[in-house]
Amino acid sequence: MHRNHGMTLVELVLVLSILATILAFAVPAMSHWIENYRVETLRKQLIFSLNHARNQAVTHAKSVTVCPGDGMLCTDSWSGQLLVFIDENSNGIRENPDTLLSTSPLQPPPGKLAWRSFRGTDYLQFEASGMTPALNGTLTFCHDNRAIEGFALAVARTGRVRIRPPSCS
Repeated sequence: MHRNHGMTLVELVLVLSILATILAFAVPAMSHWIENYRVETLRKQLIFSLNHARNQAVTHAKSVTVCPGDGMLCTDSWSGQLLVFIDENSNGIRENPDTLLSTSPLQPPPGKLAWRSFRGTDYLQFEASGMTPALNGTLTFCHDNRAIEGFALAVARTGRVRIRPPSCS
C-alpha cells in the first residue's frame, strides 16, 4: 500500500487563509503592545536617570543637574538626550569645570515629553543632601495616540520620584 505524504492544494489554501485571518487580528494588537512597551521603557529610563543623579549628588557631596541635551550642552527640548553632570556653581548650565557623569539617549515614542517645575526651569537639580533646591516639579509624557497611556513623574522637594497618571489635554 502506497501512502501519500503531501498536501492537496485545497488544504494548503485553507491553512493559509486561516493564518492570514489570525495575523489580521494579531498585528494591530501587537503594535499597541509595542507602543506600550516603548512608553514603559522611557518611564524606567527616566526614573533610573533621576535616581542616579540624586545618588551621585549625595555620593560626591555636590550639586548634580539633570537636563535635556544636544551633544554636551543643555537645551529646552526633551527629545534628544539626557545629561547628568556635577554642577560646580549650581547654575543649571553645563560649563567647563562641570564633570559629565552620564548621557542617555532619549527616544520617546510619538508624543510630548515635558518638564514643568515650580521655578520654570528647563532642568532639575539635586543638592548634596539629595533634595532639590526648590526645583521640584513634574516630568510628563503624553502619547500622540490617546489610547496609549502616558505617565507623569512627580519629583518632590525631598528628591523622591513617584509615578502618577498624566494630565494630558
